[in-house]
Amino acid sequence: MDAIQNPLIDTATTLSTHYLPLTPIAILIGVTCLVAQIFLTLLLDKRIFPQKWQGPWNDLPGFTAHQLIAFPLMCISTYYGMRDWFYNPDKEVGNETSYDRVFGETNLSDIPLAIGSGAILIWDTPTSLLVPALQDPLMLFHHVGMFLVAATMSGAFSGGKMIGYYYACYYFGVIEISSIPLTYVDVFHPKYKYYFEWLNHKKNVNRPVMKVIQGVNELCRIVFAILFLIFRGVYFPYVTFKGTI
Repeated sequence: MDAIQNPLIDTATTLSTHYLPLTPIAILIGVTCLVAQIFLTLLLDKRIFPQKWQGPWNDLPGFTAHQLIAFPLMCISTYYGMRDWFYNPDKEVGNETSYDRVFGETNLSDIPLAIGSGAILIWDTPTSLLVPALQDPLMLFHHVGMFLVAATMSGAFSGGKMIGYYYACYYFGVIEISSIPLTYVDVFHPKYKYYFEWLNHKKNVNRPVMKVIQGVNELCRIVFAILFLIFRGVYFPYVTFKGTI
């Protein structure tokens, strides 16, 4: 295992030091997501996938692969963010002042921040440019802005000095809890017509498995709305204006 792991770490460190404004762990996460995207897209290709199990996932292989990767990423980001923001007893130690919270803490191995920078730059942005179903100018600007914030927090533009790391677990972790149900709901949005028509086709609506899928979709829509309002609509401005600013 070390024979594979050590060269990967060395390569990521070299790229981080000389070529990319990312931490080594961010590069590893980004490359892993990119490789998974390519593998799953090819696997879901109609020419490879068994015909008897084909469906909208084969009409939109790139989009499907993206959602399959995004879901566990959001779960991981949320877990680490919640753990460090709400349940870390040492979070306030040495961070009593606003200056300390912005300039006084560094952790180059932070997972949510690595996902927010590495996965966005190496995987999510290129995928959004190349996969037709994901080509949305607004989301592209969102990705660029998110990466710039994450890279700034990671110290990419300040000589390695992390800026605002204290808040990284919230902005790149806690608020992603609403993205977990969204990754499911988004699949059946009318703009992805193959999935939408498959879910609502008259031949499918009465099948038990389709009723379960529809029920989960409706539940996730409600859960997404509630979580979005709580963590992004209310708590986000509270943290930003009361704590950060």
